[in-house]
Amino acid sequence: MKTLLITSCRRFTIPVIFLIGVQLVEVNPVKAQAAVCDGTTMYAIFNDSTNATVNTPSKIYPVSFSTGALGTALTTSGLITLKKKVGGTTYYGSASLGVDPVAKRFYANSQMINPMAKDFFAISTVGVGAQNVIATTPSSSTASVPTGRSSGLDDYHFVKMTVNQAGTFIYALGVIRDTTLSTPATSNPLIRMTACGTTGCANASMMLLGYLPPTPSLMANWAVYNGDIAFDNAGNLYFATVAFANVNAVGRYTDARLFEIYAADIPTVTGTGTIPMHFIADYNSLDSTAMDGIAFDMAGAMYMTTKRFNGVQGLSTTTVSSQMYKTSIAGTATLMPAFAAPPGYAIADLASCNFPLVTLAQNELDLYGRYMAGNSMLSWNVNDNTDVNYYEVQRSDDGVNFSTVGRVNPLNTGLADAVYYYNDPQSGYGQPKYYRIREVMNTGMGLYSKVITIIFNTKISVIGHPAPNPFIDHVNVDIQLKTAGSISARLTDQSGRVVYQRTLSGVEGENKITLDGMLHLSAGMYILELSVDGETSREKLVKQR
Repeated sequence: MKTLLITSCRRFTIPVIFLIGVQLVEVNPVKAQAAVCDGTTMYAIFNDSTNATVNTPSKIYPVSFSTGALGTALTTSGLITLKKKVGGTTYYGSASLGVDPVAKRFYANSQMINPMAKDFFAISTVGVGAQNVIATTPSSSTASVPTGRSSGLDDYHFVKMTVNQAGTFIYALGVIRDTTLSTPATSNPLIRMTACGTTGCANASMMLLGYLPPTPSLMANWAVYNGDIAFDNAGNLYFATVAFANVNAVGRYTDARLFEIYAADIPTVTGTGTIPMHFIADYNSLDSTAMDGIAFDMAGAMYMTTKRFNGVQGLSTTTVSSQMYKTSIAGTATLMPAFAAPPGYAIADLASCNFPLVTLAQNELDLYGRYMAGNSMLSWNVNDNTDVNYYEVQRSDDGVNFSTVGRVNPLNTGLADAVYYYNDPQSGYGQPKYYRIREVMNTGMGLYSKVITIIFNTKISVIGHPAPNPFIDHVNVDIQLKTAGSISARLTDQSGRVVYQRTLSGVEGENKITLDGMLHLSAGMYILELSVDGETSREKLVKQR
């Protein structure tokens, strides 16, 4: 979110943050260049940082990945004004920025005080055109946005936005600021709508996909308050956030963190369930900042924009500095000093139309596992072994609440690349177990592997993840079978149509299979179904080209 002013408001249990919003009707036309999706440019949007009553234009700038320096503002005539008047009052809100990689247009959304509908805008990028309200959040629960609340999405604030690689959908992640109106289970909704450019074109397509996890506490309510989201090439959604909490009875930004929502866990239909979210790393150097934007370059490095408080948060005399950081290794961030806001403006959001194959590529912590002979057999690969203090093996019964069940000290510390093994005794019956590895560095920073699931007494289980993913013409899959049998493999597209099918013979235990001959398939998302004797395992795959 884009913090400029903290005050108090009726019904709010902690201070309310008023932010720059988007006016419903723009009286001046917009003339902007088309977004550049060449892998070298990202975009930052800046808002007026001082005046809450005048419709000062917001500005979109290209930003250099190599230095962080701003190019020439894209608006060449007219204004992109991002404030909204209701009655005689001008409300602050956010200007979350999204870039459409296909249409090359920009999107922003409004962020007014509760309760009030929020507007999503398309900003024309070629020639002179209108700043169109493409969708407005419903003010009551609907069939496609089934919040179960009479106020619909009015009490939520959507300050995190991105566009998927196909340029088909806009995704926005919200937070409810009034804690008297929310429960942890419904505090952070993920919504989706069609990416389009004409007035009202996305209203009918807006849907609620679900909510972020209510537990543990680092994922609930205000603990995932501010920040931004961005997709990688495989459709995984990264979410960088800084929490907002009561510190000595005063609202303060606190912990900066990075999460990931796997592509397979992102719903494609309306729903109100929990969307799994996985913890990657703490960003301690960015704690207590107002983190508000992230963007990828094609090498997989992430760029984060924040507002750094020059003094105590919340004081009227405290100023903020707009900053940008580059992170190539999860948990570490390097300041890019050439980045600076234009005079009188503050950073509001950051976006790009880059979708890297590998993210945060310099750090590797890959966990694999399977059940065999009464043990959950785990192994993990690392490429930073020389910098590790120890590894923690963490287990969960629900995939959310983890506890440490083992500690492994590093071996061969003179070598960066290493493989570690750990056996966790299990009966082989009952509910699945979830595992992850916490890698604790010599600096005290903690990194986390992806979560894997060990299913006991099952006929078929996939070991690790299919690879390569994204794929071009083939996929390798490692499968564990309880008994020998026939394996049915089929691939379905997003419409449910079967586009590939094979039958293979499997032996008891581990089977390494290759599914090839898929070069003819169109680029996009597919579901791989592997079945043995009526039991099916599903994995989401992405065809690259």
